[in-house]
Amino acid sequence: MSELASLEKSLQELLLNLDSTACPIILGGGYGLYLRRTILERSGNRTLLDHWPEARSTNDLDLFLRPELLCDSTRLASLKSALDKLGYTPVKGAEHYQFRKDDPDGFISRGIKIDLLTGPRSSFDGTGLKVDERRVRPNPSVKVHAHPTDEAITLDQHLQEVNFQIGEDGKSANKSVYLPHPFTYSLMKLFALRDQVDDRAKGNGSHHALDLYSIIAMMTESEWKQAKKMASANADSKIGREASRIVFELFDSITSQGLLVMRANPYCSDQLQLSEFIDLIRELFQ
Repeated sequence: MSELASLEKSLQELLLNLDSTACPIILGGGYGLYLRRTILERSGNRTLLDHWPEARSTNDLDLFLRPELLCDSTRLASLKSALDKLGYTPVKGAEHYQFRKDDPDGFISRGIKIDLLTGPRSSFDGTGLKVDERRVRPNPSVKVHAHPTDEAITLDQHLQEVNFQIGEDGKSANKSVYLPHPFTYSLMKLFALRDQVDDRAKGNGSHHALDLYSIIAMMTESEWKQAKKMASANADSKIGREASRIVFELFDSITSQGLLVMRANPYCSDQLQLSEFIDLIRELFQ
């Protein structure tokens, strides 16, 4: 849990130095899931499944930038200023959309990494921005880019606002970050699993498979209804059709490849309701 505590501290430091009104941040990835988990545990709200995997450690903060921020790059100035002030430096080969610094508390030996991402490349059609599969480049440049996520077609829909009361030097500030809807999370994790399921060097995407279980398991009844509407609205899109194909290929039964990969993960316990998970994810992406 020390690694997760370091990430929480790093996120709050970033928010404290960021103009989150001009530059609102959507937090995805493993830490976003962990934050969502802690909120659900405190709320006591009923979820689709009772048993969840143990929270896993991570060293990344995946920060999604809304497309309009990249189209109005002046709004990104405070983000670049905050990264510089806090000692983050660009990652070689991924300059301007990946940043890293050593963990000042020493818990994360790999250092703390921030990945900047955004929605689909199609969001920038007609904007005149330079866009390729690796990055979106704002104009004028503020030395902040973002990696496009083509499957995040519902990135802006049903966001969950999370408020932090952050203190420093005897003062406190109310800062917000947003979490993607579980349906958006599930799309991103499905495509990440697809890309790694046959790659032994990347663990066959076992963390992505287990994250998918967590995403489905932790949905509330109201979120499940929203997710089904979102799935239906996008069923005939290219992303929707591919998501359905992935589910029926990897989660056809308890012995299918996606489940075998999931069960190989050290965080996967015998308590997990795998049969119920299969029924739910197939219903969502029928």
